[in-house]
Amino acid sequence: LGYTRVFEAPIRIDFRFSSQIGASSVVRVALDTAAIFYRHYVLGSYRSDGRSVSALAVTGPVPSGSGNGRHGPERNGKLRILFLNWRDITNPEAGGAEVVTHEVAKRWVDWGHDVTLLTSRFADSADSEVLDGVRIRRLGNLRNGTFHLLVQRELARLRGFDVIIDEINTAPFLTPLWRRRLPPIVGFIHQLADDVLDAELPRPLAAVGRWLEPRALRLYRDIPVVTVSNSTKEDLDRIGLEHVSVIPDGLDEPPALNGVTKEERPTLL
Repeated sequence: LGYTRVFEAPIRIDFRFSSQIGASSVVRVALDTAAIFYRHYVLGSYRSDGRSVSALAVTGPVPSGSGNGRHGPERNGKLRILFLNWRDITNPEAGGAEVVTHEVAKRWVDWGHDVTLLTSRFADSADSEVLDGVRIRRLGNLRNGTFHLLVQRELARLRGFDVIIDEINTAPFLTPLWRRRLPPIVGFIHQLADDVLDAELPRPLAAVGRWLEPRALRLYRDIPVVTVSNSTKEDLDRIGLEHVSVIPDGLDEPPALNGVTKEERPTLL
């Protein structure tokens, strides 16, 4: 090879080799493996076809007068709004929160905005439909946790929206974790879940839920949050949320009672 001056310098290695694998190494390997599975099966990061856009991208026809579905700022003052909520108005278990969500959403459509609701499936539900101009897309199961997990996948691929309404009923969607790639976020909280947890879960699980809830909600501390009552605002202020506004629920006109026959006994309608 052309070397002309070669010296031999023996080295003595006085080191006792031993395994470097410990409990922390096992934990790190397990976490890395879980991350790979999450990226592959939830986020779809390793798809061979290269597709990584969300099924929630604004495409195709939109309600009359709304935006045109392109990515970027709103067009002519019309917004493309994404609602995240655990149920929709047609769900058999829908409650007051779903009524409020739908009434607000359909009015925004009437004003010319493009509104999409991402929600969970239920028995015999369609994967997607349009109701009162509001696009509804359903995925996952609320009971086994796949709905909230799949929402994270959609957030990782989201495009084409101008604002996200993160409606929190018990379990938050953790949108602040994605804030660097998401449009502006507004939290929408009807009430805290501590009373619900006490009523529906065994005492030990309810205690865990009460411990987790304020810590999860603190992710929203510097995000605008809307609630429907002063009492809930006080609860949110107490756990550290900084930008909470109160917008009371609306009220439909009561039905006309003219001509209703008087009951013999006191009756509550």
